[in-house]
Amino acid sequence: MASELHLKILKSGVEKWNRWREEYPHVRPDLARAFLCEADLKGANLSGADLHEAKLQRAELQNAGLEGANLSKADLCGAILYKTILCKADLSNADLSEVNLWWADLSQVDLYQANLRNSDLSGANLEGADLRGANLSGVNLNGANLVNTDLCGANLENSKRNGALLENANAGI
Repeated sequence: MASELHLKILKSGVEKWNRWREEYPHVRPDLARAFLCEADLKGANLSGADLHEAKLQRAELQNAGLEGANLSKADLCGAILYKTILCKADLSNADLSEVNLWWADLSQVDLYQANLRNSDLSGANLEGADLRGANLSGVNLNGANLVNTDLCGANLENSKRNGALLENANAGI
């Protein structure tokens, strides 16, 4: 369960949250299973946070920092993650369907068996990402960087890949 203190600080606003993160950089925020649907978290520093099984449907997370965050089994359906930094985050088994991830940094992200159905990853950096068994049906990967990604068993049905960089990506795209 999420820490009541951490949740209270986050819900008091991104500016206050980011100040708190600066004051206590050694604290790993516990927001596991938090209900943050439709939350305005633009620019929030959530790096390293535990957000596993969090409810973040339609949340606004553009320009947020989620480096190294645990978002496994989180529900981010319909969220806006434009230009969000998610490098080295755990998004395994997460629901990212119909998510806007334009120009997001997803390098070295764990997206094992994640659902990205009908999401937009135009220009996103997925270099070194683990997309094994992920549902990428209907995904827009135009201009995305998929260098060194593991796409073994991924569903790429009806996905768009114009201009995508696919060097050393396995799965024979």
